[in-house]
Amino acid sequence: MDCTFTITFEGTASSLSNSIRQKILGSNGQFSGDESAGNFSIHVLAASIEGAYTIDGNNLNITVSKKPFFLSCNAIKDYVEQNLTGQR
Repeated sequence: MDCTFTITFEGTASSLSNSIRQKILGSNGQFSGDESAGNFSIHVLAASIEGAYTIDGNNLNITVSKKPFFLSCNAIKDYVEQNLTGQR
């Protein structure tokens, strides 16, 4: 089952997507996209989190299509808010 959540952010879509790109690539993940939509893969322990995002106004919409069974959707959302968007 996919995890889907929305995070409201401040600033521009371009600066958010650039920041997320740098953080994911800096952690040896994969990122492709721009200020409107894209895909990502982040490595966690021996597994990965994969998904897609869209940006609509000041809403970052994320759908996680692959995740380790031991990580809840809420834990992933918390990680994204704290470590990728800096919105918390």
